[in-house]
Amino acid sequence: MESEWDETLLYQTREERELQFSPSKWFTRISPAAALVENHIGILTKGSEEARQTLDCELDMAYGNKPLEKIDIFGGQTLPADAPVFCYIHGGDWAMLGRESSSFMAPYLVESGIVVIPIGYQKAPEVDMPEIVTEIKKAVSFILKWAKNRGTRSVYIGGHCAGGHLAAMMLGIDWTKECDISNDLLKGGILISGIFDVRPLVDTYIGDPLNLTREVAWECSPCKHVDTIASLSRNRTLIIVMGGKDTPTFRQQSSQFAEAMRKRKVSVIVKDFEEYDHFQISEKSWFEYKEITNVMMA
Repeated sequence: MESEWDETLLYQTREERELQFSPSKWFTRISPAAALVENHIGILTKGSEEARQTLDCELDMAYGNKPLEKIDIFGGQTLPADAPVFCYIHGGDWAMLGRESSSFMAPYLVESGIVVIPIGYQKAPEVDMPEIVTEIKKAVSFILKWAKNRGTRSVYIGGHCAGGHLAAMMLGIDWTKECDISNDLLKGGILISGIFDVRPLVDTYIGDPLNLTREVAWECSPCKHVDTIASLSRNRTLIIVMGGKDTPTFRQQSSQFAEAMRKRKVSVIVKDFEEYDHFQISEKSWFEYKEITNVMMA
């Protein structure tokens, strides 16, 4: 229900709303803000380059016809056929980053026995948010079919920031109807500082390149679809990760989404890294929070 969500931010100024979704402006461990973002991208890129150099990988596998509609598969040739699969969707405000910097966690997860598949997608301003959601749906359909043919016992989906938003949207898809794959194959999600209510981004520097309207933002918000997500997630485990030093709105949205899922009897695990900011939880969660691998390997 819409009333479950704090709508205070919707009535604040553009500047106030933009600040809440600009985490680089909140932290001083690296300054200026642009240097903090550059450092974050550098960490992800370096880790992803190491993954491509050290792991068995199938790169640039197309799931669609557009240039960025591709996935990479790490560990698929060396891990057992029934190994769990983790699909990762990158963040970057639906406009930055990419698949090439999204396998930084793969060495650790593959060593733990998990196949890792970063998903690429077209970005704003070339495409709007509904198109991005459609592309991710196409990618996940492709991966679920691949996983079923492989004999995979479970698939998990996750992402950071905008990627957490897209992963949450995929939890509301009936995959039996979408691609004739049992919904039971998708066992859960790892949502790291996700965006679950997109409406505050209308008329901001983030929403403008996406041509975001109030109506489109609501339709593309996981918070609108909590009943559907919950009904399809009765046998899933959702891990929601947030940072103690993230912006108030990012923290609030994660907390509200977790509570909405719990209220609907979905198994939810919340991890709050008190000392980490928005970028650090993306960089470090996979390596420091063992429950992520424990859940996927169960």
